Amino acid sequence: SSDLSYYSLFDLIVIPSLAEACPMVVLEAELARIPMIGSDVVGINELIHDQENGLLFISKNAEDLAHKIEQLRARPELGQELVAAGARFVRSFG
Repeated sequence: SSDLSYYSLFDLIVIPSLAEACPMVVLEAELARIPMIGSDVVGINELIHDQENGLLFISKNAEDLAHKIEQLRARPELGQELVAAGARFVRSFG
């Protein structure tokens, strides 16, 4: 079992990877109920479903990433909706 206590230090997790196999950080952030923004690449987009349990941005596009960060900053309730869905999603893994 991983110690997730350090996640409480974060308001948001950004995963800007260019490629991932199965990013554990997504599942850990969902367990810790931290909103996530990930690059829309294979691996990440299989675990983060845009506007459902997190937000996806166009890979290598800083402007799109900034827009997604601003979206969460301006709408804290969106972040809460995303983390609630994320918690349900991660529990579906058993």
